[in-house]
Formats: sequence, structure tokens, C-alpha cells
Amino acid sequence: MPLLTEIQSAQIVALLEAGLIQSAVAIRMGINRSTVSRVFSRYQETDSSARPTRVARQVGNEALSGRRISTQTIRRRLHKRGLRSQFVLECPC
Repeated sequence: MPLLTEIQSAQIVALLEAGLIQSAVAIRMGINRSTVSRVFSRYQETDSSARPTRVARQVGNEALSGRRISTQTIRRRLHKRGLRSQFVLECPC
């Protein structure tokens, strides 16, 4: 299943805050209940329904302030730790 759009995530949060239970929201949106739970948990933690994303350069700047390191090295190190880059594909479905 493709990633949810920011609008869909916002709709999930709005429906839950309107009083619907997670299983009802899942049925209404045509997604798994675990997806609804994950979106709402992220909303409660960050106060935003948007997915947090960062580029390799941002990670390197935060981790190694004052030192220069190539983005390729950052990507390799993140990859070693199981963090992989992702991008959203939009299809005209």
C-alpha cells in the first residue's frame, strides 16, 4: 500500500478527534487499523500528522557540528544502521 498523503493523515486525526474509534476510521478510509493507530500516535508525539523527513546533509550537520563530511559517507553510515532513504511516488490512479 502506498504511503498516506498529508491530507489523508490529517483526515484520520480529524475523524479520531471527532470521536470515531480507530476501527471505524480504518473502515471508512479503507486502510488497516494499525495504520490509523500509527498516524494518531505520531500526531500525539509531534503534534503534527506530517511525516518527519530529513536529508542526509541535515543529519550530518546535526551529528558532526563543525566538521565536514560528505553526504555519501552519511548515507553509507545511515545505511549500515538500517536507515534507508525513501521517496514518495505519486501515481495518477
